[in-house]
Amino acid sequence: MQDSTSENGLDRLFARVPSEEKAAALEELSTSLSTKNDLTVASWILSKSATEALESCRHAVYQFLGSLLREESLSVIAFCATSPEVSQWALQAAASDLKRKDKALVALIEASGGLEDHEFDHDTDRYRPGEQQAIDGVADSISMLDIVHESSTKNGQLVLDISLLDLLLKIYCTWHKRYETMSANAGNVLRKWMDAIAQHPINQETLQEVQERLWHYLGIMCIGGIRSDSTKVFHLWWYSLNIQTISNENNEFRSRHFQSDISWSTLQDGLVVGDTEVRRNVLRILRTSIDFLARSDVVVDCQNLQITVSNRARVARSMERFCTVFETIVMGRYINQVRELELDLAQLAGPTAVLPRSWLLTVLQPAMSNKMQDSIRNFIGNWILDADLSTPEHGSKLDGLLRETLLPWITRGASYINSIRGTSNDLVSTHGQRVSAFFRRLLRDLDDRTQTFHITTIINYLVEVRHNTMAFTMVCILHGVQQAVSGWVPQVIVADSLYALGDIASTPGLPEVQRDLIVVLCREISTKLFFPGNEDQVKLKLEPVQEHYRRLVDTSPKSRPEDQQWRALDDLQHDIDLTRSNCLKGSGLLDVCVCLGTILSSEDPAPSATKLAKIFDSIWEQVEIQDYPKVVLLEVPALFLHPRSIGLTSQDESLRDQVMFFVREYHKLFAGRIYTWTPFMVSLRRAVLSNKDSLGTLIISDIVDYVVRSPPTAKPEFQLDAAAANTLSSFSPATSHLTYEHYYGSHEKVGWAAFFDLVAHLDSADTDYSIHLLDKLLEPWIKQRIPAVIVNQWKTTEWLQTVLILLESSQLVHDADLAGRYARTVMYLLSVEPLPRYRFLLEWMLCRLIVKHKQLMDLVIDVLSSIDHHGNPKYLASIVKVAISIICSSMGDETMATRAIPRLVGLAASSKIIIRHEAQWALPAFWKHAELKGWKTVLENDVVHGLMDYIHSLERTIVPAPERENSRFDLDHDHTLATLLSGSYLGLEPTVMPRVEVQDFSRLFELDGHMVDKVETSLCRNMSIGNRPRARVASAYADVSKDKKAANTDDVVALQTKGTSYLGGTVDDLRKKRVKSGLLVVGSLVDNPYNLGGLSRVSEIFGAAALYVANTKVLTHKDFESVAVSSHMHFDVKDLLVAEMVDFFSSKRLEGYCIVGIEQTDRSKILGQKQTILPEKTILVLGAEREGMPAEILAVCDLLVEIPQKGSTRSLNVQTAAACVLFDYCRQHQ
Repeated sequence: MQDSTSENGLDRLFARVPSEEKAAALEELSTSLSTKNDLTVASWILSKSATEALESCRHAVYQFLGSLLREESLSVIAFCATSPEVSQWALQAAASDLKRKDKALVALIEASGGLEDHEFDHDTDRYRPGEQQAIDGVADSISMLDIVHESSTKNGQLVLDISLLDLLLKIYCTWHKRYETMSANAGNVLRKWMDAIAQHPINQETLQEVQERLWHYLGIMCIGGIRSDSTKVFHLWWYSLNIQTISNENNEFRSRHFQSDISWSTLQDGLVVGDTEVRRNVLRILRTSIDFLARSDVVVDCQNLQITVSNRARVARSMERFCTVFETIVMGRYINQVRELELDLAQLAGPTAVLPRSWLLTVLQPAMSNKMQDSIRNFIGNWILDADLSTPEHGSKLDGLLRETLLPWITRGASYINSIRGTSNDLVSTHGQRVSAFFRRLLRDLDDRTQTFHITTIINYLVEVRHNTMAFTMVCILHGVQQAVSGWVPQVIVADSLYALGDIASTPGLPEVQRDLIVVLCREISTKLFFPGNEDQVKLKLEPVQEHYRRLVDTSPKSRPEDQQWRALDDLQHDIDLTRSNCLKGSGLLDVCVCLGTILSSEDPAPSATKLAKIFDSIWEQVEIQDYPKVVLLEVPALFLHPRSIGLTSQDESLRDQVMFFVREYHKLFAGRIYTWTPFMVSLRRAVLSNKDSLGTLIISDIVDYVVRSPPTAKPEFQLDAAAANTLSSFSPATSHLTYEHYYGSHEKVGWAAFFDLVAHLDSADTDYSIHLLDKLLEPWIKQRIPAVIVNQWKTTEWLQTVLILLESSQLVHDADLAGRYARTVMYLLSVEPLPRYRFLLEWMLCRLIVKHKQLMDLVIDVLSSIDHHGNPKYLASIVKVAISIICSSMGDETMATRAIPRLVGLAASSKIIIRHEAQWALPAFWKHAELKGWKTVLENDVVHGLMDYIHSLERTIVPAPERENSRFDLDHDHTLATLLSGSYLGLEPTVMPRVEVQDFSRLFELDGHMVDKVETSLCRNMSIGNRPRARVASAYADVSKDKKAANTDDVVALQTKGTSYLGGTVDDLRKKRVKSGLLVVGSLVDNPYNLGGLSRVSEIFGAAALYVANTKVLTHKDFESVAVSSHMHFDVKDLLVAEMVDFFSSKRLEGYCIVGIEQTDRSKILGQKQTILPEKTILVLGAEREGMPAEILAVCDLLVEIPQKGSTRSLNVQTAAACVLFDYCRQHQ
């Protein structure tokens, strides 16, 4: 209004000027313009009708505006918005300024060496002289152009300058980091221009020209492939696609865009290597493209997509499904949702899939990236191992999957270790078997070129990582490759791959067995591959592999030099002294051990104990110097613990000390070298059986205590070695002798057989020693902390198994008081032990003590008579089992049954379920035994008879649970070492594998027979070995089989996706939505960090522009972060003190906001009713958790709302209440 009045004043003033002077006055006035205060005069001059006389004046005005534009840009732009003509001038001025500055920048770069000046090309911190100022000038000019263009667009104008568009595209498409600012500014202008094109109709010719420029620069950007930060590429693609969809002409772009295989491949590359922003853009492009194709008549026939008239709808559905699968796996990353996609992955991989296999590979490669969570990588990786991915048409993409993500995952060792299954000779890694099967399947049915292509990738990868990966992973991969190539005719491959096979086979530091297996596999693979024209050089390179293989399959006996065969102990001692132990170095140490073993086993007169002690000292010293060589460690126990050596310890104290030192040192090797366990225990047992007085010398009590506390167990790495040995021995007849025993001697199970057999002989050797050892082993259990935890690290099954064997001492048979003391100890342990497996063994011990002394049954009857079923129900249930086991054994009689039956009947009705079920389970066995024995006092008892009829009708009696079958015990027949060490009770949860089985005792006795001096002993074991026990029953909690066969691709099953609005657009889209939101949330009255975290979460989810809190320091509180889950990172959280809330609301009310409070008052409106309307510009105010909203805040609220309730609870939690109101706001303004 002020400007208008001023212009009217200028009109009146100009009217007074004589006509002949008006032209000169206007010219003088136009040239005198200098400050922004003169803009009104400039507007008045430009408002005059254009005449030839006024042309120079208008030119002067534009010169004034141009000079003022650099200093007062906003004022000039606001002035330009008043006139379309001036807007057009401003746009041209800004464009000219940009072109001038860009030309100066290009000239500067060319003058200093051009864009290829590598001194500056990759150094973002270094600039050419004047380059920084030139870059800033271009960036500022683009920003000015942006402002001017936005102003002209608001006037309904759209002026496209193709040369300017070309310049902006050139600036936008630069990759150089130092030009990032001006590139980003150019991107903003381009985005607004493209949005304006969609809103303002322009001619088809211009559209075609714009499209051509976009496609030209798109092609330039794609040179060198897609990168993770290729956002610009797909922005241009989206702009071009938008133009195509609004264009009515069937132009050439349609053919280039939709029918080019490169286009679809580029989109796939964007999904594979792009960051989140790139992937969002690609998915948007895909969806829009397929939607356009579904509604058009375009036919696509290329390798990555085929669309015909008949399958158009199916392709559209499949592509939408593909996008959802990709979003869920790669971008959503919720493992529970990913697991539900197994059927969809099977559809993409199935023979009826509409989309080519390349789209499946596009999902799998980023899903297997090391940037994904391990849970998702493992799920997808395991799915791949079971799938058939062989695809000749898309070999390069499959090769990328193998090289970039799949092979790095496959060569991780954890899955191989965690999947070790089986025992002894059938030990395998199930994951390793699946890996081998995958590569066998992958390479089996491909054409020759693709096969060699993939093999080259696999071999080259293995040779790169062979020093940093677990050897067993290479074993499994090479085994699969070998199985695939075994049926091939020889194929041509590059020489480097053949050389790589030799490098893999000669990798240093590999475990012995796995190294030998790798050598065998590499040799077999090399026989199916060749490189023409260079056979001699390849043969020379692979000769070490062939030589190693020949040594492996050579079964002829290895002869030893005759000059190293010592005939007597004196000769050996003489050579050791003469050479100062040099004869023990290297392989000489093994030669000495072998010869010494021969001397000790000969029938020559007893050797000198003193000399033998010196030889032992020299041997062990050399063992330590050579860092415990495996072949020697397998031999020395038979020397130090040889019966003749042990017999001589009583004659020479130094020999006794040497043997004791050896026992103490050698058993420390069990933990890291499990193969030392069996030779040591076999020799130790042999020593004790041949000389029962050696228990103290051999520190048997210390050894037994150490073993039961820390049972020797094969480490996973050694188990993989054992699995490799099984594979190697079964590989071919030539390698059949390369068994586990070939490398490590007898299996550790034989060592356990020797250990328990030794324990079973201790009572016969020295009953007092046996009782002393029993007390030593029981002491930690008696003194354990109460209450005992279910799984305790220091407790072991082997410990109680050993105790049970020792309880068979002959002293306990003759001493009733001693047996009673142990019975009470066992009952105490039974009352505090929670683990079912340990309880079973303790119940067994108590039964055996009662068998020895029948009067101990009174202890059981006393417990059964207890009326307290709540104090220790597990203990009472165990005593029920003990009572039934005793009564149903050979020592049970009718009198004992008559005493127990009334108590058992009462327990069958106990209020404690564990007691009731145990009694009801025990009574059928009791009844069956009573019928067999004909106990009339039991059979003719009507109460018992009626109870049995009821129990026999129960389903759990008809079909016993697995744990019942596994815990079944027959005292007369199951009291054997076989049942104790490998019985079905080991299947009680948590299950364990048996350390030893019946056949391992047979192998132990075979070793006794093979020894030169077979063990002869007068000792006897206190438990029979027995026969193979009954097999354990499998757990009822077996995995439910999943029949997930690939269904028709038309059958669409709903996928759980959680919230995916964050995937629905680009970062720019989300930012624009947030800025446009008129919703603010004020939580300053809320002080609980947990509630504020939830408030942040729901506010961000429902699109609030900002959240106000009393102090933003709460954002770092752990309770806030635990609930907010990073929501506060995606929108503004600002400070607003409670004392400033009223003033804040007053200022916001002037901006058009409505203050809405959530509170239950007499004037609150009910949320959800038609008359309750939340304005678009709303400030939502939350009250405090307890006090609610204070009166001064209620007074300034424009609207109060409350949530309708159905229940009796007074109020909702503050974050829940906010979520309800925010949802209704979104519903009203969707």
